[in-house]
Amino acid sequence: MAYKGAAAKSSSGASMSKYDVEVESRLQALEAAIKELQSDSNDTSDAGGESVDSKIDRLVAILKKTPSLGLDLYDNWNIIYVLWLVMSIEYRPWGTYEVLLDELDYKVKKIYVRPSKRFSLQYHNHREEHWTIVDGVGQITQGDLTTTIRTGEYAYIPKGAIHRLEGGDRGITFIEVQRGKCYEDDIVRIEDDYGRTWHPPFFVP
Repeated sequence: MAYKGAAAKSSSGASMSKYDVEVESRLQALEAAIKELQSDSNDTSDAGGESVDSKIDRLVAILKKTPSLGLDLYDNWNIIYVLWLVMSIEYRPWGTYEVLLDELDYKVKKIYVRPSKRFSLQYHNHREEHWTIVDGVGQITQGDLTTTIRTGEYAYIPKGAIHRLEGGDRGITFIEVQRGKCYEDDIVRIEDDYGRTWHPPFFVP
C-alpha cells in the first residue's frame, strides 16, 4: 500500500513523500559528517601511514556524534553495515536503484522513482525487462501507449521496445528483472529531462 498523508514540498515546490524527506535529511547529515572527516584528515600528518582500523574508528566517531543520523546507540560494526547499505544504493536524477542480484545473463534491481520524476524515453538492444510494482502508482509508456500502473501489477519490456516510467504523487517502487546481456550502459535514450540523451558505444541500429 502506498504511504498516505500530506506530502512535503521540495525547494522547487515538487511533492516529496515521507520517504523522500527522511532520505534527504539523512543524506545531508552524512555529507556533513564526511566533510568533517575529510577536514580532519587534511589536518592529520600521514607520516608512516594510518591503519585502516584507525580510519574506521575516526569515521564511526564522527558519525556517532551526528544526532540526525540516529546512529549513536549502534555499535561500530552495525554502523559500518549501515554505511555499506547507503553506499550500495545508486542515485539518479529520477530516484534510486539497488542491485539485488547480478548474474551472467540476468540481473535483479529494486528501483524507486520519485514523485513526478521519470526515466528517459529509452530502449535496450541487449536485454528484456520484467517489472513488478511493489508500492505506489505511476505512468508507464510503451511505444505510443501511456497507461497507469500500480501496486501488484506487472509490465514486460521486450528487447528494443521504447518505454518510460514516471512516478505518481507518492513515487513508485518496483522490482526489475533483466534478462540477456545486462550492461548498465545498454540504454539508448530518445528523450531525457536531464540532458543525458546519448547512444552507448556498442549501439546496434
